[in-house]
Amino acid sequence: MTPKTLFTATELESIGIFLEEKPSIAPHLIPLHDLETAVHGDAELPLSAGLILPDLELFWKLANRPEGHEEEALLDADEVLESEDSVDEEPDAVPEPVTEEEPGKKGGKKPPKLPPTPPADDVKRTLPPPVPAAEEVRKAPPPVPPAVPKPAEANWSDTFFDDDYVSTLDVPNHKKTKLEVEFLYTQLGLKPEMKILDAGCADGRHAVGLALKGLSVQGIDTSVPFLLIANQLAQESGAAATFIKKDMREFTPAAPLDAVICFGGTFGYFSDAENVELVRRFHSWLAPGGSLLLDVMHRDYVVSQLPSRIWWEGNGCMVMDECYFQYPESRLMVKRNAAFVTGKQRNYQLTVRAYTLRELTDLVEAAGFRIVSTSGSVYTPGAFTGMLSPSIILVLQK
Repeated sequence: MTPKTLFTATELESIGIFLEEKPSIAPHLIPLHDLETAVHGDAELPLSAGLILPDLELFWKLANRPEGHEEEALLDADEVLESEDSVDEEPDAVPEPVTEEEPGKKGGKKPPKLPPTPPADDVKRTLPPPVPAAEEVRKAPPPVPPAVPKPAEANWSDTFFDDDYVSTLDVPNHKKTKLEVEFLYTQLGLKPEMKILDAGCADGRHAVGLALKGLSVQGIDTSVPFLLIANQLAQESGAAATFIKKDMREFTPAAPLDAVICFGGTFGYFSDAENVELVRRFHSWLAPGGSLLLDVMHRDYVVSQLPSRIWWEGNGCMVMDECYFQYPESRLMVKRNAAFVTGKQRNYQLTVRAYTLRELTDLVEAAGFRIVSTSGSVYTPGAFTGMLSPSIILVLQK
């Protein structure tokens, strides 16, 4: 007969087994290891609860009873602590050490009445069965199921630059857009019918503006909401600009380009290694003598403005940006919180690499570019004013 290891509190108390709520060094103590709680009547005992066994032989006798029960507490026979006596405990009182006194003396604490010890033959019959040999318990491990490959993760920008993000942006300023398009056109020395790529075109304002000047312009971006806006803008204005969903790290043009534009804070979202590789890819896309306009965040200016907290009203939402600078990585961290009129809330977080002029110069020259001009903003073409310049805008030639 297989010994029982699960008992109700009523069964345990019937043979003089009492429950205590704190660990103790009392004799025959069995801690309730590996349990979160144990049921005792209507109460749940904490993990630290223990059991006092005043008569170990009766415990094993109870263990061989065949009846099953629903409310049970787990006992581990291998953890029984051997001793000769048990301790009574009064409820809601701090247990005190029991002083043993000779029989007949006053003040001695009477031990609890214990059931009679069964004959030796009965004890032998109620002892647990022997532990099976190692060969019997040793089993082959279950077969390991074949590893299921995880699906490829979506590009982070696919979910970041979504409809909610677009709603948090300010309405484009037409005068500023016109000024920026003119800056791109003149700084790159563009001419009609040149093949131009706007890498990270966003809402397509600049691509459409250049296309209206007679250039053959293509824009790439990973944000579907931005591309939809760009296509709508091109159709409404009659511009011959095309837009496709593509990661610039994976894009290859069908033919060499006359110019590549990476403008408006598009560069710097990736790791340093990916940013270096991206500049090399820009170089490879250009025809001999082709130009790249690269706009990056100026580190010296950014650190002078941070930390900062900015509020503004978007399209049907209120937006707050909290900005910090991560000095070891030289990256700007932006935490954007948006509360929409529908009651919806969104939290965004991104980091963008900021460069010093020296860092960016070394990066582009290592990729094979020659620096033609350096500007600190679209308002100061060809002039860079140190830490007063929010951007570093380089015009580079292959």
